[in-house]
Amino acid sequence: PCARCKEVRYCNRDCQRKDWAKHKKNCVLPGDQPPPPMDEDLRKAVMAQIARRGVYIMAHASDKNGTGKLGPDDKIHVHTIGFHEHGAPELFITNLPHRLLQRAGGFLSYTRNERPVDKPFADGETMAVNGLTFKAESLTGTSLQTANDRACVAVRAFYELKKSAPLVPFVSLTLEKEDELDPEILAKLEAKPADYENDPVRKAE
Repeated sequence: PCARCKEVRYCNRDCQRKDWAKHKKNCVLPGDQPPPPMDEDLRKAVMAQIARRGVYIMAHASDKNGTGKLGPDDKIHVHTIGFHEHGAPELFITNLPHRLLQRAGGFLSYTRNERPVDKPFADGETMAVNGLTFKAESLTGTSLQTANDRACVAVRAFYELKKSAPLVPFVSLTLEKEDELDPEILAKLEAKPADYENDPVRKAE
């Protein structure tokens, strides 16, 4: 067997040497595997959105009432995928009312496309977009570990990061203020995209 991963067996050393160029891409020490692979349809959606808008926005929620539907004030978690490949922290919004998902998504997209990616939020910094004001704070310690292992593990899955790879940095954004918006502007912000029904991220909501 391969002396490193113990997962692949060869008929002899010549066969092993010939296969190394291919096998080394997947050869990992036992226990150092990346998270379970991302669903292929979701991976394609993430890649397409990053190519088009620079960032993919993923929402998560627990179905506490068992109906499969979320009320307007049910809490969701939202995070980005697309900053890490530029060496910048991903963004993470927790306990966001579901009714604000579209507006928060606009905030995250604006941040990715209008703010220099090499100038991440400073701790305590606030920014307002779409009538929502968020305050930034870098995740550290167990909060950062939890984000990598559970809440935002899709980031590690997308980038196929092994357990031994450094933790992905995250900036947590806390909603500080929600301003009233003109009804027409609000309707445009909350309008669902044409492909909303087929968006794989809806499976995670």
